Amino acid sequence: MHTPIVKVMIGHRRVGKSYILYQLIDEIRNNEHDANIIYINKEDIDYVDIVSS
Repeated sequence: MHTPIVKVMIGHRRVGKSYILYQLIDEIRNNEHDANIIYINKEDIDYVDIVSS
């Protein structure tokens, strides 16, 4: 995770992608206290106006 390369995680539904992402967020928060983390759940109605281009 310490390289400036975009990581993409794909897979079937309900196989643990979000769980792995939450674990990664926790690891970053514990090891890099000045890290900025933005997590947007696209299934949340609050973010319905965010669309891809």
